[in-house]
Formats: sequence, structure tokens, C-alpha cells
Amino acid sequence: MIVMWNSTLVVTPRGLTTTMIPTGDDAFQIDFDFVDHELVIVTSRGGRSTVPLRPMSVAHFYDQVLAAFAQLGVPDPGHRDDAPQAEFYSYAMPAPAGLADAAIQPESAQWVATRGEFILPYEAVRTAADPAAALLTFLQSTYDAAADLGGWDRPLLEARPPCDCVRVPTPSRADGRRV
Repeated sequence: MIVMWNSTLVVTPRGLTTTMIPTGDDAFQIDFDFVDHELVIVTSRGGRSTVPLRPMSVAHFYDQVLAAFAQLGVPDPGHRDDAPQAEFYSYAMPAPAGLADAAIQPESAQWVATRGEFILPYEAVRTAADPAAALLTFLQSTYDAAADLGGWDRPLLEARPPCDCVRVPTPSRADGRRV
């Protein structure tokens, strides 16, 4: 089961609330109580836990919130194998015939048939020897596949229009590298 915590915060007389978030056969609600300076988590089964709102690192606050969820039996979607993960994506609409079978780079990229798009996990880019090159390779290879299979007019699409513009100088850092 994937637990989605996408929730708009709603203003209350005491602070902010998520309103009810379903989790399978249970539900919970998170209230930021700015009057009593605490985060209050309540469940539909009557459970209640609080985390004091005081100066602390985000990591420490997150750990305390996870501990409160665990105490209440609320699943943590951030540490589930089936939870959505950060990723880059690329698609063509309409998808040309054969796009799903195109050879896309880097190897960690894959076609997701249910979504009709290629994805590249953020983690693969983050841990690549050259993250910028890995991402550019993904974007270029998906563009090449869509353009070639779709019969796009690539010379027209890729032509750089002439420009008699005045170039704006690129700011440099103290070490001479561009900003």
C-alpha cells in the first residue's frame, strides 16, 4: 500500500492542520498548535501523540515526528520500498511507435508503460561520477529517440536562430569560474 501524505495545510484558530489523512483502515491528522507550541498527531482509533515545537534541527524534528507516528502505528511513507521516489522524466505526446523500445541512456533509465514515459531515478543522477553528464545523456537520448521515431524536422528544431544581440557579460567568481 502506498501512503500519500499530499495534504494542504488549513488555517485553524490555533495554527494549521492537515485535516484527515486516510491510511488503509485508519486515518490520522496533524495539527501545528502554535498556541501550545506543539505538533499534535491524532488517529481515528483514538491515539494521540505530541512533539514540542522548540528550537531543533529539521533532522531532529523529523526523527521525533517519525517516533510519534511509530508510537501511534501510523505508517511512514518516506521509508517504504513502494513509495514514490524523486526522478527525472521524459515523454513525447503523442508517443511515436517504438518509443518504449528505444535505447535510452544511462542504463538506470527505464520506460514506465503505465505512465507512458521514461524515468531516471534522482538517486542514479546524484551518485553518478558526473551527475550533470548523466542527466544530459538521459535528456538527449530521450529527445533523439522521440525526434527520430516521430519523424520530427530536426534541422529546423535544432537550428540556432541568428541573433545580432549584444551579449551580456557572464559574472565570474573570484576563482575565475562562471557563476
